[in-house]
Formats: sequence, structure tokens, C-alpha cells
Amino acid sequence: MFGKKETVEIQVKPMKPGTGTVISQTTKIFGDIETDSEITIEGSLVGDLKNMKGDNSIRISEQGYVEGNIIGSKVIINGVVKGNIVAKNIIECGSSARVLGNIEYNNIQLALGAEVTGNLIRSAGDHHGESYDSDEDDSTDTYENLESAGDY
Repeated sequence: MFGKKETVEIQVKPMKPGTGTVISQTTKIFGDIETDSEITIEGSLVGDLKNMKGDNSIRISEQGYVEGNIIGSKVIINGVVKGNIVAKNIIECGSSARVLGNIEYNNIQLALGAEVTGNLIRSAGDHHGESYDSDEDDSTDTYENLESAGDY
């Protein structure tokens, strides 16, 4: 009765090429999902969600709820996510988006009204020639430069 949890792997395949998977409003899933097609969560997912295939998107609708981490190329949030998000290409947070966790992104779009309670972390991807080392603390240099210029 209280034995070892059994892991069941389910492959979710679209019905025809070019279509995605939709988890409806009345569906609750407990477990991780990994897919190669577009996926829209309108219901609830307690588990991690991963989709790294090309530009296929992960969408969390206004009614959608995810309690777990999300990893994808393109992530579109309009609902609630309690977990960290890694968007390899772009993340879009609509005005009804509520994210309680960190977001690692290459490109980001936040609509007026979107809420993020966590850190926004720019990934180490292509940043048009910018170089930034987060371990460097140049606040001392800034202080010394201001002091020597007499502006401090």
C-alpha cells in the first residue's frame, strides 16, 4: 500500500504534424512532462515541464497553473508559475502572468501588470558583443573614480 513509487513514462504525441498538445482547464497532472511539440497548459501541472525542440513554445494560459520548473526555447506565461523558468530564446509574460521564481532568459518581454517575484538572470548567450562577469565587483572602482574626481 505504501510501497515504492512507480514511475510511468507517457509519450505525448500530436495527432498530426504541426499541432501541439493542450492540457485542458479541467485536467490536473502530477508528474514531469517532456515534449518535442508545442504545449499549452490551461489546467494544472505539478511537476517540471521541458521542451527544447526548435522554436516550439510552452504556453501557460490565463487559467493555467504550474508548480515546477520550466525549460524551453520560447516560453509564454499568462497564468501562474511557482518555480524557476529557463527560456533559451525568449520569454513573454503577459499582463496576467504571475511568476514566483527566478527567470533565466536570453530575451524577455514583460507586459504592464505582469508580476515576477524572483530574480531576472540574463543567460550567457549572445549579447551582441557585451561582456559582463557577474563575479566581478566594480563598485570599489566606481567609488575610487568618483572620489578622485572630487564628485563624492
